[in-house]
Amino acid sequence: MGIATGNRKVSLKEIAKVEHVSIATVSMALSGKSGVSREVADRIKKTADQMGYVPPKREKRVEKRLGSIAILQPIDEFSMHSWSIFTRIIKQIEQNLISNDFFPVIIPINNIIRTEDTLRKLIEMNVHAVVSIHHIDESLFHDLTIRGISVIIINNSSLEDSYTSVLVDDFQGAYNSALELVHNGHKRILYVDYPRSDLPNITLDRRMGVQKASLEFASSGFEFSLIELPNYDIASIKQELTIIQEKNITALLSHDDYIAASIYMVLNQMGYSIPEDVSMISTGGGVLDYSIASTPQLSAYELDVDLIGQIAGEEILRLISSEEKDIRVLRTKQLFRDRSSIKKYI
Repeated sequence: MGIATGNRKVSLKEIAKVEHVSIATVSMALSGKSGVSREVADRIKKTADQMGYVPPKREKRVEKRLGSIAILQPIDEFSMHSWSIFTRIIKQIEQNLISNDFFPVIIPINNIIRTEDTLRKLIEMNVHAVVSIHHIDESLFHDLTIRGISVIIINNSSLEDSYTSVLVDDFQGAYNSALELVHNGHKRILYVDYPRSDLPNITLDRRMGVQKASLEFASSGFEFSLIELPNYDIASIKQELTIIQEKNITALLSHDDYIAASIYMVLNQMGYSIPEDVSMISTGGGVLDYSIASTPQLSAYELDVDLIGQIAGEEILRLISSEEKDIRVLRTKQLFRDRSSIKKYI
């Protein structure tokens, strides 16, 4: 096949490229996990052997050592505004683990930090498990798993078939947000989205939830419009929101309350009052700190952050304290918070 690599270390990414499959598929095939057909698994193993792939050695574990749980904390541009969510999730995880003689350590992570450096740091710490919030690194997760280190992913469904994941039901949250506007009599509704390259599945799920409501009520005269904000500058948002007057929009539903706060400010500059002129609600809420006086008080379906952290902590203990290692996917519901930004439309 002409794919031998000599003495150079072969990565999962290289094997995946040769076989035209994902890194997760290669990882599952080489570690003997279910989810890959025998034919595909055998082919991947054969290619790995031909390329000279050498699996990492499984490390000897030390039971219940303080500092043995790592939490990967994203520090990229997309995640900075989610700091309030991250801190609450981490707080719940810490409470659960510390009471069971584990002490979690936060590791900053982004796409610039090399996988090899992160892996080396985690091995030196002798971690029992790794919790990753939002961040996905298939090669890192495989190398951890093959060493017997459990991986749990929070709020990113990209690898839910391969790793235990604690997620949010974003589809249902967006659908319920749309219903809230429909039940208050709004028939011209605008969904405002923005690109999230770090969390594409969340963006897709929320759009599909809004689309479901749109299809259900289309025959009753309800009309849903969609705009995607290219960036967060005021001029761009103001230009996009001219659709409100063009289509006689009476209510806005936003991707989350982070972008909703910017929209709120722009609408005020454009002469609109909330909710007298335009009602507002967001799905995926909880990003803003509503205890701050200057924060716009916006109704939202919010992430049940405390429950997410609690479940994640329980799953960590399950994976490191028992023989039960099966993959679980646990979805939490979004909770409605009424802050009087929706007006009944007659």
